[in-house]
Amino acid sequence: MYSRCGDLKEAVSIFKNMQNRTVVSWNAMIAAHCKHGNRKEVLDLFDRMQMERMQPDQRTFVGMLSVFNSPECLAEGKELHNTIIDHGFHRELIVANALINMYSKCGSPDDAFMVFRQMETHDVISWTAMIEAYAESGRGREALEFFYDMQDKGVKPNRVTFVSALGACASLGDAEEGRAIHFQINSLGVPIDVYLGNALIYMYEKGCDLTAARSVFDEMHVRDSVSWTIMLHAYASSNHAAEALELFRVMQEKKIELDKSHFISALDACGLLSNLEVGKELHEQIFKSGLLSDTAVGNALMCMYGRCRALNDACAVFENMHHRDVVSWNAMINIFANLGHSTDAFSCFSEMQAYRVLPNKLTFLALLSACTTANALLEGKTFHRKIVELGCDREDLLVNALIRMYGQCGAVEDALAVFDHLRNPPVSAWNFLIGAYCNGCNGKGALNVFRRMQNSGREPNKITFLHVLKACAMTGVQDYGKTVHELIKECGWGYDVVVGGALINMYSKFRDLEAAKEVFENMEEQNVVSWTAMIDAYANHGYHKEAVRLLESMKQSNCEPNQITLASVLGSCVSPVALEDAISVHSYIIELGLESDTFVGNTLVGTYGRCQAIDHAYQAFHRIGEHDVVSWTALMSAYLRCHKHEEVLQLFQYIQKDVQPNRVTFICAVKSCTYMRDLAKGKEVHAKIMESSYNSDIILKQSLIDMYHSCGAYEELYSLTS
Repeated sequence: MYSRCGDLKEAVSIFKNMQNRTVVSWNAMIAAHCKHGNRKEVLDLFDRMQMERMQPDQRTFVGMLSVFNSPECLAEGKELHNTIIDHGFHRELIVANALINMYSKCGSPDDAFMVFRQMETHDVISWTAMIEAYAESGRGREALEFFYDMQDKGVKPNRVTFVSALGACASLGDAEEGRAIHFQINSLGVPIDVYLGNALIYMYEKGCDLTAARSVFDEMHVRDSVSWTIMLHAYASSNHAAEALELFRVMQEKKIELDKSHFISALDACGLLSNLEVGKELHEQIFKSGLLSDTAVGNALMCMYGRCRALNDACAVFENMHHRDVVSWNAMINIFANLGHSTDAFSCFSEMQAYRVLPNKLTFLALLSACTTANALLEGKTFHRKIVELGCDREDLLVNALIRMYGQCGAVEDALAVFDHLRNPPVSAWNFLIGAYCNGCNGKGALNVFRRMQNSGREPNKITFLHVLKACAMTGVQDYGKTVHELIKECGWGYDVVVGGALINMYSKFRDLEAAKEVFENMEEQNVVSWTAMIDAYANHGYHKEAVRLLESMKQSNCEPNQITLASVLGSCVSPVALEDAISVHSYIIELGLESDTFVGNTLVGTYGRCQAIDHAYQAFHRIGEHDVVSWTALMSAYLRCHKHEEVLQLFQYIQKDVQPNRVTFICAVKSCTYMRDLAKGKEVHAKIMESSYNSDIILKQSLIDMYHSCGAYEELYSLTS
């Protein structure tokens, strides 16, 4: 009685004082310790039982087997199995089923199968235990074979069997197989209780059928916390962030008790949506719920702030964490890397080492992603050495990251050295190496790697062709580009929208607009990327009428342009002749509600400047929602084209307070000084240049030389050129 009521201490006391212990009392005591997971005490009891010459029965062993429930217990479980054989109970149905279950929990389905095969008879429990054994060890296909085999042998599955079979489908990500089992459940009239309903939701989640998962969820008469957790996680982990937050809101309305897994899923959803406002509300709720000290919750908060680009908030969470695990450090390094703070990422890693936290593969993936320029090459090589020390330098993800890192740092030979250490490079490694050559503007090298890939027998994929087309465009090898185009068709990528865009871009670089147009017209579907690529092709070659006409066709096809599309069309309007078309495109931009967009507005100002329509440029500038250095520079450039040099210099003076000028800003100011022959202003601009990061820029130096020459300031000219 005491053991059943959970009072183990009292049960032990009574057991010790018993005068005549029977096998029933021993079994009860063993069962009590099993219930509390006390494996050592169970084995000690069994040893004492044998010392007192008390013969165990079937229930003794069934109880004992339940405490061996993890891979670490396998060796002891096998010893107990041998003991069971010695006592002759291994062929008893109830004991054999318990053995199968034990081996299943210990992650050894093959041992479970050996027991199953030696059994004289099998019941539904035996079959279900075997299905579960295979399903839980990731061998879903074998689990399903058992599921169908048991039915062929006339054994009717029960609710637990169906749950195990659905688990097998989940491990395979096979929604179609799961749907067939779901149909069978309904056909047999098996009631879908919480346990079975949760298994169905989980199966559909893993099979990427969230509509079916939600349908099961909505039809459940009773849901427990697990039901809500699975559905919420299904949305959050499948980029259905809006649905995840809506479900989380419903949970709050229904007063469902929230645990850390619910908050973590909701934070993931906020991160995906970059919804900082809701993320901060969740942060407040987490604080009130007392979960802020939980490391996993802290990690999720950090990642949410990182995705929302709220670096200070992410850092504050990190600094205030009571305990940081390797995931915490990885998250912080990754946030720094993603937001372009490479130096901070490296410093964070140094701090991580100071705290003696061992890095893992994900740490180095984050660090390598922070090495994006030649300045970071030394750090990149240091991380490479540490990866070798860790013994992970043959793993695909890290190899690819190393090749990519060396490519971005301009060390293509190092990227090649990493690649050449691979015995049988996967297609991803080939792609990263070809991409490294492309990033280094070495199209010829990229094409040589591609030929080497073909000779190796490795099949190219979509990413390969995107890099190769870029390399062809870069090198201008028109005949080889056409050969690659034919190969793309043979590989079945000829009608792909993204590949089509790259083909259009390549033919545009070859000045073969007819071929580009043919690719565009033969695409199975045209999206904003392909329309933009074709418009850009016309724009780059001065066919502004065709670019504007194509934008109108795009509009009629109900494909809405994006900012890049509009910038491409406007970029084709390069003279006063195109002013009417520029105004027409501007009207469409207003219709789309993009006139205040900084990128589009900047492009409009630049376009009107090239068309020498300064009033239009001025109006477009003032309709931009938020001005940046490009906005001001575009207006200065417009004034410069219209020979309004005083206005250029006035603008240059005005923006000094809030904006850091770029190279083009300085060039506009220097050119206006040149045209006005204003030496005093020219010297002021020169002084500003010397204070900036452009003090050694060659193009600016040439502009200053022209200015001093125009002003007849030969002493300054000599000083600049000597």
